[in-house]
Amino acid sequence: MSEEQFIRLSQSFIKAGGTSLKLWRCSIEPGDGEPQLQNECEQQVVSSECTTRIYLGDVTITVEGFIRLIDYVTSCGHSVECDLYSTTLKSNSAVEQPVLPMLGPQPISADYTTKLELFGIEMSTELICQIVGRINQLNHSVTLTLFGCTEISDEYNPLRNKMVPPPNTSLNYTKLIKIKRMKPISETLCLYVASSAIYYGYTCEISECDILTSEVPHADNLYFPQMAAIHSPAQTAKLRFHEASIPQHVVERLACQAKISQHLVECVLDKCYVWPHPEVWLLKEKMEEDPAIQIEKFKPVIWWHVWKWPKRYKADQIWDIRFKATAKKVCTR
Repeated sequence: MSEEQFIRLSQSFIKAGGTSLKLWRCSIEPGDGEPQLQNECEQQVVSSECTTRIYLGDVTITVEGFIRLIDYVTSCGHSVECDLYSTTLKSNSAVEQPVLPMLGPQPISADYTTKLELFGIEMSTELICQIVGRINQLNHSVTLTLFGCTEISDEYNPLRNKMVPPPNTSLNYTKLIKIKRMKPISETLCLYVASSAIYYGYTCEISECDILTSEVPHADNLYFPQMAAIHSPAQTAKLRFHEASIPQHVVERLACQAKISQHLVECVLDKCYVWPHPEVWLLKEKMEEDPAIQIEKFKPVIWWHVWKWPKRYKADQIWDIRFKATAKKVCTR
C-alpha cells in the first residue's frame, strides 16, 4: 500500500479508539504524486479504556513514513499502544532526512498514555535521539521500549536536537525509557538518553547492553546545564543499568549531570561491567569526596553471565553501584 493510504488507515483506527490494527509482511511505499496528508492532532481527551493498538511486523517503510507514524501516535491526543517488530526502514532519495517536528499545545490528562515498542529495528543514532527527543517533549504518560534494536552509528551531535520543556508542564504523568539487548550502543546515545532522563526527571532502564566509548568528539561535550531551570524539585530521576557494560568515565559524567539537575537523581548499576577496572576504585574515591553524592553501595560482585558478555570482559570485574545526587552546583571535569 502507499504511505498515504497507510497513514490514513492508522489515523482512522486511532481516532475511533479502542480498536486494533495489525499489518504483517507488507511494504509501505511512498505515493506517486499523491497529495501528502498532514498529521491532524485532535485536542481531545479520551479515557485510557479507549486504547488503540497498532502492530506492525516484518513491514518495510521509508524513514519518512516511520517518523510520520511516530509523530501522529505520540501527539494524537489518544491513548495508543504501538508495537513495531522487525520493521525495515529504507531511505527515500527524493526526500531529505526527515526530522520529528516540535510539538504544539497538548491536552493534559492522566488518562492519555502512549506505549511505543520498537523491536529488532536498525536505526541511526540520529533517528533514535530524535525519538527520545520527542518523548522529552510529551506532556502525558509514555513508555518507550527499544528491544534488540541495532544502532547504526553516524556523526550525529545530539546537542543539535534541542532539549526543551513540554508545552504544558505537569507532574501528573510518568515517563519510562527502556533499552534492552542493544549490543553495542554508543556512548553518545547512552549519554543522550540518560541525560534526558536526568533533566526531565523520569526513569531510564538500560539492560544487557554493551556501551562502547564513542569516537564522535561531540560526546565529550554532552551535557545540558541550561536545562536545570525548567525542573521541579519534586521530580525524581531514576537510572538503572542492569547487566550492562559501561565505561568508568560515563558513570562519572552521569554523576556530574545529576548534581546540576536541581532534583533528586537515583542511579543503580546492577551487576554491571565497569571498565577500565583499575580506575573504578578511583571513581569511588572521587564520589566519596563529593558532598553532593551519597553512595549507598559500591562493591565488586562475582556474576557469571545470564547474557552473552563480549569475550574481553571478566566475571570478577562486575560491580554493584548505587548512589544518589541532589546538589545544584555545576561540576567541571
